[in-house]
Amino acid sequence: MLRLPPIRFLLADDARAGKIIMSGLLLKELKLWRLVIRILIVTPANLMFQWQQELLERLWELFDNILGVDLRNAYEVNPGQDKPQLITSMDWAKREDVRESLTCVHWDMVIVDEAHRMSTGDSEDKTDLYRLIELLSQKTHHFVLLTGTSHKGDPQNFCLFLQLLDLDMNGNVSSLEETMRRGHSHSYLRRSKETLLTFPDPASDKVPKLFTCRDERAVSFL
Repeated sequence: MLRLPPIRFLLADDARAGKIIMSGLLLKELKLWRLVIRILIVTPANLMFQWQQELLERLWELFDNILGVDLRNAYEVNPGQDKPQLITSMDWAKREDVRESLTCVHWDMVIVDEAHRMSTGDSEDKTDLYRLIELLSQKTHHFVLLTGTSHKGDPQNFCLFLQLLDLDMNGNVSSLEETMRRGHSHSYLRRSKETLLTFPDPASDKVPKLFTCRDERAVSFL
């Protein structure tokens, strides 16, 4: 991802594969290079505390959770301009008044978790969540989408989803299908748990398997 100038990337790994840590390492590296200062993370409400906790405990990055009460108590001060590192709920952020406060700020980096919720099947009738992320993608330099279920079996839906990253490159379904046939794209990466086999234990240097083997069998029953 660091090879892309700018970084506009879809990371579509399986659940529990460490997408929070991977995106945290990415933003940490960009901060060390002094390429990003203002960072917004958009996530489902039930994951806001997890993002805040893991980024603080593992990477020493302090993010503020912004909620409805924060906007009401802001006294005409935009929290997006006042605090450089924010985490917000996608369902709250899609509200028109909140969306305006977030999209009037230029962000150096925007990260969207559970990004498949933003997808839409019709370019003429976009969902509120899609419109939110579409606006944010235009207000940031570096843009990262995270999901475990990026493709819903609908090529048009997937094409519109990837247009959030790059409208020109993912302009039509035929070019996207050609990229999928080649099995390679510089703007998105998909990995399953089966490809994440081992990780060394720093204490013992042993290399245990990360996940147990999957044994699939058809079982008859009465």
